[in-house]
Amino acid sequence: MVKEFETTFLEALEQNEQKVLRICYAYSKDAEDTKDLFQEVLIQIWQSMPNFKSNSSLSTWIFRITLNVCGRV
Repeated sequence: MVKEFETTFLEALEQNEQKVLRICYAYSKDAEDTKDLFQEVLIQIWQSMPNFKSNSSLSTWIFRITLNVCGRV
């Protein structure tokens, strides 16, 4: 089961990495803040993968997590 989450996570990251990075960049002050936000987004996505219910597309779900994490700054 973990392997399934890992595969899904890596595929989703590959497809959405640039979009997530652009959002993190928009909410950050410098390159280091962007990296920190990006890392926090990845952690939140990984931790939330078991709760993904497919009510929306995976990319939309990732987008919402990214906005929620970045919006806390």
